[in-house]
Amino acid sequence: MPLDEKDPFGIDKMVFFSPRQVVIRGNQHQLVRLSLRRPANLPEGEYRGHLTFTRLQLDQRKPEAKEKLKGQQTAININLSFSIPVIVRNGTDDDLKVELSSPKFETDTKNENRPIISMDLTRVSGKFSTYGSVLVFWKKPGVEEEQQIAVLNNVSLYPEIKKRHLKISLKENKVDRGTIRIVYQGKYESQGTIWDEKIFPVSR
Repeated sequence: MPLDEKDPFGIDKMVFFSPRQVVIRGNQHQLVRLSLRRPANLPEGEYRGHLTFTRLQLDQRKPEAKEKLKGQQTAININLSFSIPVIVRNGTDDDLKVELSSPKFETDTKNENRPIISMDLTRVSGKFSTYGSVLVFWKKPGVEEEQQIAVLNNVSLYPEIKKRHLKISLKENKVDRGTIRIVYQGKYESQGTIWDEKIFPVSR
């Protein structure tokens, strides 16, 4: 859920963190503590936001001019930043269900024409988001043990999104016969959950 001052249940009003600014030297680390204060009248659902970290360049001074240096001088100060998603869930979602559908082989023209598998990830029911990895396995004809030939990490499907189209590059170029198994499995709080699994024969 985006930050909104008019929203009484915005995640910025529930999640607090400290410290807000620190100085970290080389090979050092800093622990940032988050605390959740859930309102008593919080409606059931999922509330999302982002915790953004920005690196500030402390020394913004221009480089000292040197007598022997001729021509123009350039100084670059880089301020890096990254965001971490923060999700607060209130209630349970026993009806959460997503499906992998319409898998097919394609060719990645931007990557040496390597084969890829495209598919749709569709929300069937539920009000919470899913998060995890999509793994692709291939079982060759006459071989009992299957081989992992692709993985796509950090795959999420948020409640406001009905469908996502996925493309996964394969590690093998000669997947022409056998059986393909595609698994969408959860990570972190949903570790061990299989959101969906599809098996289909390969004949191309």
